[in-house]
Amino acid sequence: MPQRSAQCARSILKGIPPVMWFIRRHMREYRGQSLSVPQFRILALLDQQPRTQQVCVCEQLGCTAPTGSRLVTGLTDKGLVRRRPGRSDRREVALTLTPRGRRVLALSRRNTRRHLAARVQQLPDAELILIARAMRLLRGTFTVPAKARRQAAATCRDRAQPRMSPGREAVRRHSRHGRPARRRSALLAQKG
Repeated sequence: MPQRSAQCARSILKGIPPVMWFIRRHMREYRGQSLSVPQFRILALLDQQPRTQQVCVCEQLGCTAPTGSRLVTGLTDKGLVRRRPGRSDRREVALTLTPRGRRVLALSRRNTRRHLAARVQQLPDAELILIARAMRLLRGTFTVPAKARRQAAATCRDRAQPRMSPGREAVRRHSRHGRPARRRSALLAQKG
């Protein structure tokens, strides 16, 4: 049994990359001239994970916060993405696709499906059925459950939260509407 799973792993590693290359090439071809590849990747991520925090998008893309912010600003300026303040913390920024962003992504996917269908149409029906079944099995095996996705998002948000020093935390606790009620030095003097 372990030998079969090792053979399967080798087949996946050899078979998936050329398919992904084909898909990426055609998705990029229809992304629109005004979208960069990272911006297009943001649209695809937000389609899969609505209300994703901006910091988590940066983590997924492997870019810095300023770069991610610039990419998202470009998408919001084009009317493809909407920024929303976080539910629990206004410093958090949740991102969602706009209807226009969904249409851009759907057009790209539709054209890519057309190219994929043209590429595999010469295969016999039995092989097409086998490929479709294998893809369903792979998707079921590698899809992350919703609960785990929520936990990963929470972990991402937690890492992004700025850590406060004890003195600063005391100021925050004694503040009204996020503004310090007293100077930090006055609070620290009271403690001492």
